[in-house]
Amino acid sequence: MIYAAVDAVGVYVEALLAMMIAESALNPMAERWGKRTREAMIALEKENENWRELQAIVDDAWPDISFGYTQQIVMYHWWGDGTIDLNNILSVRKATFANPARDILEASYKLSSCIGIAGGDIMEGLMVYNFGHVVPPSKRGTTFWAHYASYESALAKAQAILSSGGGVV
Repeated sequence: MIYAAVDAVGVYVEALLAMMIAESALNPMAERWGKRTREAMIALEKENENWRELQAIVDDAWPDISFGYTQQIVMYHWWGDGTIDLNNILSVRKATFANPARDILEASYKLSSCIGIAGGDIMEGLMVYNFGHVVPPSKRGTTFWAHYASYESALAKAQAILSSGGGVV
């Protein structure tokens, strides 16, 4: 799936793999509901029994809700209408889990654009993917550097996997 996206989009394979390692640890069923992921998972297990509880989690976590390998937030996702509506969020979740190849392809377009915005620099492009914009040096505090270190580690892992001939998704 990664190579298909790389071939279609032209994004650097190590950048795409690194982004997926950093965002989901290569877990196609990864979920993030802001700081309330555990609570959301419990509410989801109850299905329609307590959607009011899940909506409260959504209201608290929005817009930091994302799914799958690439963790594209629902607000800007390739599926759905970008709204905070619970039905939309659950639809994005279902589509992302059912279509991992499309999720990777769509994220590849975004990542390629982010690397372009960053002047071709892979690490800066990964930061644009994560933060949604270039972070000026004056704003690069603790949160930024924690994310930077995570992506730097993920890029090193991606390069090691690719240089060893290891298989990727």
